[in-house]
Amino acid sequence: GKFLARRKKFRFPPDLHMSVSFSDEKGNHDYVLDAYEEGEVKLVVENRGKGMASDLEVRLVPLSDVQHLTLPEKRTISRILPGRKETVSIPIKADGGLGTGEVRLRVEVLEPYFGADAEPMVLRFRTREYVPPKLVLYDKAVEEGWIEPRKVANISLVVQNRGGPAYGVKARLSLPANVRFLGESQEWEFGDMGPRGWKRVDFPIYISPRYRGRNLELKLFLTDGRTGKTTSLDVSFPMKQRVTTPKEIAIKPLEEGRERYAPPPEVSVDVDMEIPATGLSNPDAVAVVVGVKDYSNPSIPPVEYALRDAEVFREYLVSTFGLSPKNIIFLRNPTKAELESVFGTRESPRGRLYNYVKPGASDVFVFYSGHGAPDPETRTAYLVPYDADPNYIRINGYPLSLLYDNLSHIPARRKFVFLDACFSGTTERGMLLRDISGIMVEPVEVGRIDERTVVFTAASGDEVATWYEEKRHGLFTYFFLKGLKGEADSNGDGRLTAGELAGYLKDEVPYMARRLKGREQHPEVKGNLGMVLLERKR
Repeated sequence: GKFLARRKKFRFPPDLHMSVSFSDEKGNHDYVLDAYEEGEVKLVVENRGKGMASDLEVRLVPLSDVQHLTLPEKRTISRILPGRKETVSIPIKADGGLGTGEVRLRVEVLEPYFGADAEPMVLRFRTREYVPPKLVLYDKAVEEGWIEPRKVANISLVVQNRGGPAYGVKARLSLPANVRFLGESQEWEFGDMGPRGWKRVDFPIYISPRYRGRNLELKLFLTDGRTGKTTSLDVSFPMKQRVTTPKEIAIKPLEEGRERYAPPPEVSVDVDMEIPATGLSNPDAVAVVVGVKDYSNPSIPPVEYALRDAEVFREYLVSTFGLSPKNIIFLRNPTKAELESVFGTRESPRGRLYNYVKPGASDVFVFYSGHGAPDPETRTAYLVPYDADPNYIRINGYPLSLLYDNLSHIPARRKFVFLDACFSGTTERGMLLRDISGIMVEPVEVGRIDERTVVFTAASGDEVATWYEEKRHGLFTYFFLKGLKGEADSNGDGRLTAGELAGYLKDEVPYMARRLKGREQHPEVKGNLGMVLLERKR
């Protein structure tokens, strides 16, 4: 009776079909089984017949040498109803002795009652001998742009694997004496890193004035969890100078079609690195560089990258334009009184800048990164100093028209003004002026800008001067500096005119403002566009 009941249960035979695939999703995802790696054979078995399939046996029968592989003898599928599918995953592990070659496995699904086995298939996949990982320092950067004693430096490191797979990687940072770690832990879990895989770490440190080295020397120890081997990476930053760009790395793929990783991030900023050293000397040139990031009035949002803009441009003045550092007046978060002492007042227009200039011999550069604001009643534009109240900007701001007027009294050979500010009362973080919308400021009369002067401003009318967070600069300043590196020299003759720079900025800034923020930003240029801003030695 029991036998008859069993026969009745399987009155109709199943009709089995299968598909087979191989992957190494637990490894480096390249469909090649590496030594020490775990792969997976996946079967999808479908029953297209009228009868139920039961007690199926799945076998992997080696057709090649598999002595360095661990394979299960068999797997079972309890049942598959008619019209249904079942998926079976079979793990395959390789040991360190696996060589480069090919594995061939016959895949069988056996049906015990009718002998209605699925059509067998032969699975072939490649294997690869052990390739040790090669963990290298891909990039490094300092958020502040440089390292100096008594300061906190925010470090970014990017590590890339340019060898074979690494598993369970752990990182440990070692610091020299008189350098303190300010983060939570000097150890990180990187996990698995396949070929061309990368990891990034960011951490703050404090450099004591007791540190005497010419370079800040760090060590990053990386341990492969599979082999226990530790790699030591030396990380060096020069003290009191801008960090140079690491050598560009062109990574050759280990195998055609194996790209499965996003490229590592670039933590260094291109315009901050390898600042052009032209060899020019302009000993009589004078510059005023102003960065206003922070404000005493808590209602005024900070200008996140203003000081970075100013500090990097100061380095361009020395390296690219050939100015003497002693001829650069650098104002960090200046008050209105400090701006007046440098640029002068309406009653006394001759400030420090005027007194620095040699008549007819000096070139003058003025750079400002910070807030601008309008007077709501007169719609005139003001620079916003550290101690300003934007709602009383007529009293405690520095008028833009006064800046131009006083510059016109300076008997310089050429004058260049760069303003990374907008004057609408609107900022990246909201309104400067309470209870109003953005204001269209009245344009400064061109007559106030003489024939020896050219003025570049970041935005027009009621537009906002955008930040470029990825590059950690104002959008205008970023492309201004990029133009100085040679991008704006449209005819490649080594002479950068104001007109060429204007054309470059008007092409790049509006496009990127729309792309990044979905807003309009159109730089404005006034003055003599034929003046040569920079002429490189040929």
